[in-house]
Amino acid sequence: MKPWLYGLSVLSILLITSCFGSKKIVETNEEESEEISDLYIAYAENKLMFDQLEFTANVQFDNGDMNLGFSSVFRIQNNEKIWASFKKFGFEAARLLMTPDSIFVINRLQSTYVAEDIKALQSKAGIPLDFQDLEQLLIGGSFWEANLIESNDSTLFKTEVIQEEVIEVKHLFDDRNMVKESVISSQNQGDLTVQYDDYTKTDQVSLAFDRRFLVKRTGMNVILDFETLKFDPNSSKTFPFDIPANYTRQSM
Repeated sequence: MKPWLYGLSVLSILLITSCFGSKKIVETNEEESEEISDLYIAYAENKLMFDQLEFTANVQFDNGDMNLGFSSVFRIQNNEKIWASFKKFGFEAARLLMTPDSIFVINRLQSTYVAEDIKALQSKAGIPLDFQDLEQLLIGGSFWEANLIESNDSTLFKTEVIQEEVIEVKHLFDDRNMVKESVISSQNQGDLTVQYDDYTKTDQVSLAFDRRFLVKRTGMNVILDFETLKFDPNSSKTFPFDIPANYTRQSM
């Protein structure tokens, strides 16, 4: 069992979205329209604004060779940190802490830990999203909203060139609810598709409490299912993360 297995529900996404802070748009395929469409309004309205939040979820991980289910707690300090605890059979198996420039994972099952600069993951990254995009992905919100263009099939889309890589972004709607987002690279460096379901009204917006992440890149196909059980956008929580002195450091 790999040392960071029980943190893989987030790390799998991270392998595709790990160029934090590196988003540099070279060109777009069209100018941004001055007219704001109904779809874009629905899209913008679905972005939760918060200082701190917590949610619990059942997470199912499937990479074709292994299928694991576990419970999780996520805490997010907006623009600052993402914290998560993963439990199996009532015991904490792993803990994760991520900031805009670093990632740490504790594996309690094997007494190991990972401590990496985000830049260390860039060699594995396929599609660059920033830290705020990842926050929205985790809570069932929207991401990559700039320069979107509306097509005639309830889709907002754009094509961009980022670090010489052509990236296609699509957001598919059904009756003002976003049902799918996809980020696909032309050179097959990494594809990410997110499917949204079970929209539930929170204090501010309606969020998809069920999310399915499909992560594809060379040598890796992962499915992650998030079933949100409880969502608190007004919580004030701590983010405890201490690496035991007897734990062995592992590379990712």
